[in-house]
Amino acid sequence: MTNYIQHIKDLLGMANGLSTEQKHDLVKAGLQAAPAGTAGVGASMAPVTEGSFLGFAGNTWVVFASLFFISLQIAHLVWKWRRQAKIDAARTAAGLPLESLEK
Repeated sequence: MTNYIQHIKDLLGMANGLSTEQKHDLVKAGLQAAPAGTAGVGASMAPVTEGSFLGFAGNTWVVFASLFFISLQIAHLVWKWRRQAKIDAARTAAGLPLESLEK
């Protein structure tokens, strides 16, 4: 099980823990997802008084949209971290110093 977790960390570029940029990205994504999550929870608690579309009420569609938005944010962060990990590995293999992510 530990090897599986380590493999996932390697894929995400988190082999040595979270970098400062990754922590910043997580906080930023969390702040961006908070309104969607709050709207989703609020919509799921609201009584259904309107019609439905494809068998789901409007508040259910808000929950689906919120979950989709959060999933897109997660996918983007995973892609970004994997891309940066590959760039860092290539630069390390070539004997070049790593570039600063702060510009």
